[in-house]
Amino acid sequence: MLEKKEVAKHSPECLDEEMEERLKKGPVGFKLNIQIGGKNDPTDDPTTAWSEDKQVITIGHLKVSKKSEVFKDTLMFDPTNIPEGIECSEDRILHFRHSAYAVSYERRINNQ
Repeated sequence: MLEKKEVAKHSPECLDEEMEERLKKGPVGFKLNIQIGGKNDPTDDPTTAWSEDKQVITIGHLKVSKKSEVFKDTLMFDPTNIPEGIECSEDRILHFRHSAYAVSYERRINNQ
């Protein structure tokens, strides 16, 4: 997270600019891993780390190879917008994000 002084040094489009620079070097991507919890592992407190011996499975890999302007002003990231058959954990922070991301999106759209 950047301090306010650092943020002021960047343009409002700095993340788009950074992505364009990265894409010039090739696709940008990440792995999506899940960790299999045990019976006594808490699912409602993201501040409590599970032990390192838990099984980790890579369930996907996302690669972005080019920038698209099609949905630039309409997309909103929401980690609670998930397909049927998958449920969010009891983590209160996760459930709060839906409202917080909606407010953030509205502020961005209204400040254009």
